[in-house]
Amino acid sequence: MHGPPDVFPHIRKEFLTSRHNELKARTKEKQWTVTLSDIADWPRIEAVAEFRLRTGHDCLAKHLHRLGVYTQPTCPLCNRQEEMEKAHLIRCLALKTMSESQRYWEARRQLIGKPKILGSKKTANVCY
Repeated sequence: MHGPPDVFPHIRKEFLTSRHNELKARTKEKQWTVTLSDIADWPRIEAVAEFRLRTGHDCLAKHLHRLGVYTQPTCPLCNRQEEMEKAHLIRCLALKTMSESQRYWEARRQLIGKPKILGSKKTANVCY
């Protein structure tokens, strides 16, 4: 398609402006931070747990509920009826380990051991 040379920069600018505005609207409520700048120096098992917990893309009940894999966002490991997310791991009575990353992996192990909770192929694809 050929047109006057001065039309193309105008079309490009309009496209980029509308795309920029669309992305701004879609990400308006998102929080952007750079908090894992030193993660490359961490032991892998801790780095993976921390990344998953900070981003919220973990294999805990709240995230799995949001994905439609699990029916409830509450912790099935204890009786506190709290949403199972990063902040809950420290209070969960079913987790006996010390560090946050150890608690994450222990919670994940216990959840996977509950076939009625995490027995579907959909869950396997989400958590691995």
